[in-house]
Amino acid sequence: MDYLVDENEGSNEYEFVVYSIFDKAAKKKSKIYKNTKFVYIPINRNLNKINNFIIKVVRKIFKIELKTLLIREIIKYLRKENFDKIIVEGNEVQILQLRKYYKGKLYFHAHHDAFNTCKINPNKIIDSCEKVITVSEYIKERTLNVCSVKNYDKIIKVENCIDNKVFNKMLYIDEKIQLRNKYGIKDDELVIMFTGRIIKEKGIKELIEAFKLICTDKKVKLMIVGNAGFANETISSYDRELFELSKSISDKIIFTGFIHNLELPKIHSIVDIAVVPSIWEEPAGLVAIEALASGLPLIVTESGGLTEYVNEKCAIILKKDKNLIKNMAKALENLIDNEDLRKKMSFEARKQGEKYGTREYYNAYINALKG
Repeated sequence: MDYLVDENEGSNEYEFVVYSIFDKAAKKKSKIYKNTKFVYIPINRNLNKINNFIIKVVRKIFKIELKTLLIREIIKYLRKENFDKIIVEGNEVQILQLRKYYKGKLYFHAHHDAFNTCKINPNKIIDSCEKVITVSEYIKERTLNVCSVKNYDKIIKVENCIDNKVFNKMLYIDEKIQLRNKYGIKDDELVIMFTGRIIKEKGIKELIEAFKLICTDKKVKLMIVGNAGFANETISSYDRELFELSKSISDKIIFTGFIHNLELPKIHSIVDIAVVPSIWEEPAGLVAIEALASGLPLIVTESGGLTEYVNEKCAIILKKDKNLIKNMAKALENLIDNEDLRKKMSFEARKQGEKYGTREYYNAYINALKG
């Protein structure tokens, strides 16, 4: 949504109103926008936890979806406004909750496999939508699988994007030296990076096991960027499992913890190879697009919509089978030992990444809203 709002500042095509939970930093930043009004709704954290707990209990026992505190407040605003269109980001249940109070055009932006996991009849939700905008062909096909024929034309794909101007290694030459010093990375050491949530589905354990097979006699470090709870620094049982697994190579592995999105392009400046080792089906894989823009050779798994964004010129693509760890180790070794291959893949990565700019995204999204 950020990129949509940013690009609209130059195009002046729409007047946006964005409803969101109050955030001090976001509110400060929002003052620069002329074509977008931001409504930040203060939600008591403790009350929100209690309400979310009640929602889960009622859903499990009675199969009923109660409203979140945020959606209750948004409904109050809707009664006073007259919007032409409303876009719901990510929570399909909110479509039906809003439809009771809004008779205009509702759009759902599907970032995940929403309708195959939803407890409500998916067609009841899709019937209430003008369009369902998916982030990949994979999510589109998954949605069509549970969608009635009459709604097929409602399901369209708009590919994700990133800010290509920000993910550019040349912008962070000074930071590169500082970051290598901060993390104890020597000048002659290559850096392999995973970035994302530290959860089993992301395949970090498999990556570490593959790395252990080849790292002993190589000048290389593995950097694990992220944590289990986004900005909330929590140590999960999976974190502890990874720490234990890494003890024997503690001098070759770096756990950064949470890194803010604004700092990620700087981290990319010290990285030579990016790995997206997901063992579940990725809806799209935004981290892969970021790596492309930074010109990083990629190792990825055949995972959902992930492979739609890369090709074999810029990425080594691995099957999620019993040989994944062994094949990942081979791929790592191949890239570590072959500088020419890394350079060729880096060039192709930047070329591929240019397809996913914010302007292209804005045009495609606006066309979806008009169609």
